[in-house]
This record gives sequence, structure tokens and C-alpha cells, in this order.
Amino acid sequence: MSVCKRLLTTKTARRAILISTASLLSLMVSKSSAQSQVPAEIGLVFEGVREMNDITLTTFQYTGECPGRVNPEVTAWFKSEQTPPGRRRRVIIRNVTPGVRPSEQPFTNREYDEGTISESFLIEFGTSHSNRRFRVLEGENEFQYEILERRNVIESGRFYAYFENNVQTQARNSTFQTQQVCANAAVPIGACADVRTLNRWSCPDGNIVRQETIPQGPTRTTISNQMFYAVSYEVGGRIYRLQPGDEQVLTGNNFSSIVIIHPETGVTATRPLAPGARYRFTSNASGPTLSEWYNR
Repeated sequence: MSVCKRLLTTKTARRAILISTASLLSLMVSKSSAQSQVPAEIGLVFEGVREMNDITLTTFQYTGECPGRVNPEVTAWFKSEQTPPGRRRRVIIRNVTPGVRPSEQPFTNREYDEGTISESFLIEFGTSHSNRRFRVLEGENEFQYEILERRNVIESGRFYAYFENNVQTQARNSTFQTQQVCANAAVPIGACADVRTLNRWSCPDGNIVRQETIPQGPTRTTISNQMFYAVSYEVGGRIYRLQPGDEQVLTGNNFSSIVIIHPETGVTATRPLAPGARYRFTSNASGPTLSEWYNR
């Protein structure tokens, strides 16, 4: 008896059981109605798998810094040797396995109009219908199908398929990444006066385990005078005078604009000022003008 039990656990034995069950149901249906007899070679074809209606999927369970679970999916097609694909044909497959949600039974409706198999679809584990995936349970599943031609049922029946779930546990830790960033994220790195190093440890799904910015401290903004004469301006309620060729460093974020004072007329002009950016004064026909200073 122990030898027999071991044999029944093999995929070959399981396939024989599924085919025998489908053939028996086919014989019963043919005797009780005018429906076509369901052939042995009927059901699901899986990508990369030689046998029909029998597949092992691998679920990855991750531990460590980046825990999580990656559920498997597989591309499948429907095939019936008795009724091959034809013009204007479709196949509807329903999962009627005990254990799926009765009010949301999984189903798929695919084209069945060319070649030897139906239009492809994706299969995943689940108990209710999904518009994106055809849901199945672990172990043996029972399916009902209908092949339609111009809305007329030309073949119907049922078949069984077996889905084994191989769960593998793996340790998954974060990966280290480093990049140069501006102290003010709103300022482009090319115009940044306060470039810092961002070290980040992140998971494959984008979750950040931890991060650090070096160095710390208040944001620095620089203003350079690239004219041949001094310029006066007001920032944060204080008036500054910057000589030609000099540079001023402002610290903190307690300002949002700068007031430029014309050296001859005293007329003022206000423009936005972003903490963390690098600026320079240059001269034009109307007097001093301030602009962001990008690295070339």
C-alpha cells in the first residue's frame, strides 16, 4: 500500500486521474444529452510546461529588512481537440471549485478563432473574480467551459486541473544607494548652492528602510556680484551691499524674495528667491539683474 500511495503523489499519476475523471464525465454527458463528448486532451496549456492541466507555481516569501510576498502568475491557453478554433468562436471558462467565492466565481472569456488554442490569459491564486487575472485555488480545480460560435454553444463540459504552490522562503535585505541632492529639493542640482550627499537603503518595492543626508545644518544660498560696481539689496528685512567679485552666503529658509536697489535711481525691484539656489548679479541696460547661476 505504501508504494501505491507514493505513486499516486507523482504528477504522472495525478494527470492520469484528471484525464480519467474528465473522460468519465464526458461519457456520462454523452449518454444523458446531445452534448459533444469531452475528449481527454482538453483544458489548459501552460507556457513552458509540456503537460496540460498540471503545473507547479512558486511563491516567494521574503524575510529580513525587506519582508513581503511575491505571488506567482502563469500564461495559459485553452485547448480542445474535439472543437478546434474557428471563425467567430469564443470560449468561456468558469472556476466552479468548492472554496471559491460563490457570488464572484472566477471566469475568463477569450477569443477562440485561430490556430490550435485560445487567446492567452494570466492565471494566479485567489478565491474571487478579477478582471485582470483568472483566479484558481491551490490543488485540484474544477472548471466548466462553453465554446460559442456566434453566441451559439457548440461544445460544453468540464475538466480538472491541478495547481501546486511551491512556497520558498528567502532573506531579502535593502540595497545601498548614494546620490548628490540639493538641500532644497525644489532647486535643480545644476543651480544648487548647497549640494549634499543622500545615502539611502531601500527595498526592491521602493520602500525606504532608512536614509541620511550629509552634511546636516541650515540651507545655504549664495549671491555673487559679477558686475563692475557694487550693488545693494534687501533680504529678510536686512539690507546688504555686495562689492564686485564678492559672494554672500545666506543661511536658513526665512526668506522668499529679494529687493534689488538701483545704484543710481534708488528704484527697487522685487523678485523671488529660493533658499538653496545659487544666484549672480549681472548688468543690463536697465541696471543690475539677478538670475540663477547654473553650472556649465
